[in-house]
Amino acid sequence: FLLGIPKSLLTSQCTLPPRSVVCGSWTPEAPVEATGCEALQRFLLECQEKVQSGILKGAPFYIGFGSMGVEGLVPDAERVTKVLLDTAKWMARPVVLMSNSLCD
Repeated sequence: FLLGIPKSLLTSQCTLPPRSVVCGSWTPEAPVEATGCEALQRFLLECQEKVQSGILKGAPFYIGFGSMGVEGLVPDAERVTKVLLDTAKWMARPVVLMSNSLCD
């Protein structure tokens, strides 16, 4: 079970899942281009234009919980998602939300 988070975010009281490995955050070596989804490509292009014109404060960020959402490891996933989306709205930042990783 790989945990893609920095060790600095963990406290000494933190209990990790069995057989877990903290391997730090992952970043791509080169920019990743969106492919295969025209709606997503349009959304990203619109966001870029809005950032350049000053309407938005930054590029979109991705929210997803991957297998943690599928396995039910995110407690109260609907509330967590609402907090994240409200925060993004407050920050004037667009979001790409992988919602099917949280709920059916």
